[in-house]
Amino acid sequence: MGLLELLIFIPLLAAALIGAGLPGKVIARSAAALNLLLVLAAISQFNAGNTLAHSYPILDNPAIAFAVKADGLSLTMALLTSLVLIAANCQIGEGKPAIYYVSSLLIAGGAMGAFLCTDIFFLYGFHELALIPTLLMIAIHGHGDATNRRAIA
Repeated sequence: MGLLELLIFIPLLAAALIGAGLPGKVIARSAAALNLLLVLAAISQFNAGNTLAHSYPILDNPAIAFAVKADGLSLTMALLTSLVLIAANCQIGEGKPAIYYVSSLLIAGGAMGAFLCTDIFFLYGFHELALIPTLLMIAIHGHGDATNRRAIA
């Protein structure tokens, strides 16, 4: 598994671990910090002229592959996603349920996948993975009365 795949799957694995009952704050913040370090490592490899691309065929017909590739724009977006993940996890207050951490990690994992995948099938899947927890967080835990939250979501 390459560096780009780790950038996608570390937040997803951390969300699964928190969902299994491990402490949310520690796991989420550790995953966010590790993701930032991996993004910085990917940027340094990209600046050194290394090609950051991998492809794993899934189906032959239709041609679907889990393909990831990094260029300057996708690495910039991955860096911003990592920074936002750290900021989001730091603003979650004490006593909040683990679903806050799980949602932020799923959103980050989905965004990383959408920014780094080159196959339209996985791009769409990761985009939806980022949108669904966002919708649920707005509808269930947003500010204001329930009718307005649901309408906004």
